[in-house]
Amino acid sequence: MAAQLLPISALYFCISFPTMILYTAYSAGVPRTVAADYFSNSILLCFWIILFTPFAIVPSLPEWRTKCTKIFLFWRAKRRVNPEIPLTTRLTVGRINRAALGRQ
Repeated sequence: MAAQLLPISALYFCISFPTMILYTAYSAGVPRTVAADYFSNSILLCFWIILFTPFAIVPSLPEWRTKCTKIFLFWRAKRRVNPEIPLTTRLTVGRINRAALGRQ
């Protein structure tokens, strides 16, 4: 639950916080000519938070994360070629190398 709330709150905080600071400054007596263009644009940007919310939620959902990874990374992973180790097999079954065992 916290993994979903953190991106949403960060989205709201990053987009709305500068507007709130400017509004507080204007209320405190700063003239409206200070950052007037930014203030008017940031108020309009606050409406876009609703559209950005799904993009903030998707990375926190594991099943959607894998699905989006498959969609966006549509190329195949390169297959690794492992070296083949030749195995030695005995031709005669049941024979023991007596020299290696110390001639018992």
